[in-house]
Amino acid sequence: MLQKKYYFLLIFIIIASKLFPIDLIVGETLVYEIRVLGVKAGKQITYVKSLEKLSNTMTYHVYSKTSSTGWVRSIYVLDDIYDAWIDTNTLLPLKLKRDLTEGKWKYKSTIFLDQTNKFAKIYINTAKKPRIIKIKKNTIDILSMIYYFRNIDLKVNKKPKLFLYHYKKIKKFNPIIKKGPKYRNKWIKNKVKYYKSFEIKDKFITKVKIYILPEFNFIPVQVVIPVLKVGSWGTIDVSGTLKKYFIKKYK
Repeated sequence: MLQKKYYFLLIFIIIASKLFPIDLIVGETLVYEIRVLGVKAGKQITYVKSLEKLSNTMTYHVYSKTSSTGWVRSIYVLDDIYDAWIDTNTLLPLKLKRDLTEGKWKYKSTIFLDQTNKFAKIYINTAKKPRIIKIKKNTIDILSMIYYFRNIDLKVNKKPKLFLYHYKKIKKFNPIIKKGPKYRNKWIKNKVKYYKSFEIKDKFITKVKIYILPEFNFIPVQVVIPVLKVGSWGTIDVSGTLKKYFIKKYK
């Protein structure tokens, strides 16, 4: 299903935002342009919305939305919204919400994660009774991942072992970090200079490549995901390119 492709795009856009300890900034915003075969197809915005108390625990409320745009939207409506409430001390998710629309397919869920006792309660659509599943130690999701990774020290060639919650399942997620090529991005004021990048790749899920710039707080500037192999010709790629980075106060 198409949501899986955008799911992986979101994973690899947010995983690399910064790879060492930082103080999270309420209002930090990343805006990406999504292209398929080089044609503009959508946009994604991810930001730290607010500080909120959840069951006597302070959390960061993180929000992300991916949408189709322009002529693509006239033939295929995509509106995927992800929310995560992340413990300010452990940076692990305590609550997740999904509100996904992809064409005629719709999906909503609310998940409460008990990181201490290692279980999660999942409410799908309008269900009043939750499904309960076991989770692993330090389970993260695709939104909390961005901030969890930004607060641990990852070295080049290091292979972190993670567990990722996605659609009622816990999956192993083992990215590999390598040195990348020199890179230039239009949103940087100095449009002439090329900056060194890091590459993050997960060969177990997809041969995605992301490029991050250490000189700009390890912000991910581009993601390229091969989603379909076309014979010996090559692959059809979905790419996300950073267009805006700013701090804003959200209601």
